Amino acid sequence: RCLTTAFSIGQDMYTPKPSREPRETSDWRDDRPYAAWLYASGEARVLGEESMRTVSLHIGVIGPPAFGELVQRTAHRLSGVYTQDPIGWDTQVGFEPGIMLSARSVRRFVGRTPSGRAGVDFAPQIGASFGNVLTEAEGGFQLRAGTNLSSPWWTSGWSGRAPVELYVLGGVRGAAVAHNIT
Repeated sequence: RCLTTAFSIGQDMYTPKPSREPRETSDWRDDRPYAAWLYASGEARVLGEESMRTVSLHIGVIGPPAFGELVQRTAHRLSGVYTQDPIGWDTQVGFEPGIMLSARSVRRFVGRTPSGRAGVDFAPQIGASFGNVLTEAEGGFQLRAGTNLSSPWWTSGWSGRAPVELYVLGGVRGAAVAHNIT
């Protein structure tokens, strides 16, 4: 087993569809609001060859102190693609301190060829997030089939892996959301 940690600073921004900007249509209040979430996070992962468990904590702010309007206006000006400034930030979600605790677990089941190489793997996953930013439960799976599959997260086994891996990847994920501030 191996423990890894990560620290990050991030910003998520949410805007309605361009054709659904505030006050442009009669039902604009039913669309996703303008919102920004600026946060710092810490994450711990416990890794094994066939499993990965993650716990993370996000702390930040929502609303004007998250600088969503400033960042979007700056990006529009720098890109040269957009000819008008974004409108609607005056309708954004109000200020609120934010906190979110998340946990995820993935387990990998491997089918091997007669030579011992992994030819197929199935990785179900479950997780949950709790907080005033997002409260949800999720589940799903990922399926890979191919030749010479190595563990996607267990790097200790990579030294003896084949020089080429070929595979097809597919999966499904679903979430039941109790609360999403955006």
